[in-house]
Amino acid sequence: VTLVQSLIRMQNVLKEHQRILQSICLAQSIIRMQLQIKRYHAIKIGILSTQTAVRAHQARSFYLKILETSNEKKRRETDIIRLKEKKERKKQKKAEKERQEREKLEMERYTKNFTILQKRAEMSYQQRTKAKE
Repeated sequence: VTLVQSLIRMQNVLKEHQRILQSICLAQSIIRMQLQIKRYHAIKIGILSTQTAVRAHQARSFYLKILETSNEKKRRETDIIRLKEKKERKKQKKAEKERQEREKLEMERYTKNFTILQKRAEMSYQQRTKAKE
């Protein structure tokens, strides 16, 4: 009786050990699955972060291009404005020179006329003084 009972106990212990081993194997497979899922998520996150980085780089380069073209536009506009101002200054200088030249010619003409009038006045004064004598 004891031998049979001990064999039955041994069988029960073996069954219990078998259940424990099965649960350990099940736990190991669950852990493996969880690790695979974590790896998958990590890969997915890596891909997404790479895509995000690529998008951010593209957006940054696009913004820089826009900024560069706007800077070029501004530079061209300022160059055009500078050229216009330069032309305007040249025109003003030319107009100033012409005005000064006209004034100079007018002064010469007035001086010439004044000299002629002065000579006429002297001659008429001389004629009057001669006539009186």
